[in-house]
Amino acid sequence: MKNEEQFENWWKAYPRRVAKGNARKAFDKAIRKASMEELLDGITRYVAHKPSYCDFAHPASWLNAERWTDEWEPAQARVSESTTQHRQREILMMQYRNARDEGNATEAARLRALIG
Repeated sequence: MKNEEQFENWWKAYPRRVAKGNARKAFDKAIRKASMEELLDGITRYVAHKPSYCDFAHPASWLNAERWTDEWEPAQARVSESTTQHRQREILMMQYRNARDEGNATEAARLRALIG
């Protein structure tokens, strides 16, 4: 299979199709470092594990960073971290409301800054 065919197959598999020319250049470099199977397997892992709060990387960025080699943490660890962060935010919100309701403007402002 020629590079152009390989690129087109890779392009169809990648979830975000922008800046095709840059992606093609990055693919030409990447295919010298990894097999087509490795690149496609990398896409599969990326789609399965990418956090929902962020966008898919541009194709050229993904290739140039050799993201097909990323090692993803287990899903349970991601869920636990997300749940913990959510609970911490809820606690801060409760503390903020209490400080605000009690008229403690300094503490309310400090907590509001932490919440974001």
